[in-house]
Amino acid sequence: MLERDVGIYEAIATNEHGEARQRVRMDIAEYPTFIERPDETIIMLRKSGRITARVIGVPYPDIKWCVNYLYFCYIGFIFYTTAWKETIIVCKSI
Repeated sequence: MLERDVGIYEAIATNEHGEARQRVRMDIAEYPTFIERPDETIIMLRKSGRITARVIGVPYPDIKWCVNYLYFCYIGFIFYTTAWKETIIVCKSI
């Protein structure tokens, strides 16, 4: 399947009694793929750091971050931001 194959397709059935039509839209999909994988990171005690991940996919995938297998959004001094094709975890020093 290629991007040129995306569009509206129509099935037309006919016989001596008439005609029936059905239109459908066909889109493409793509598995999420990391274009930048998060690297293993060591952050010094009382220092700031960040972890970055970039992905592509159709439709655009959501990225969720986990700490010890638990999803998080904002945990104390750790938060993440999402932009097109990128999420960043920022660990602020206290």
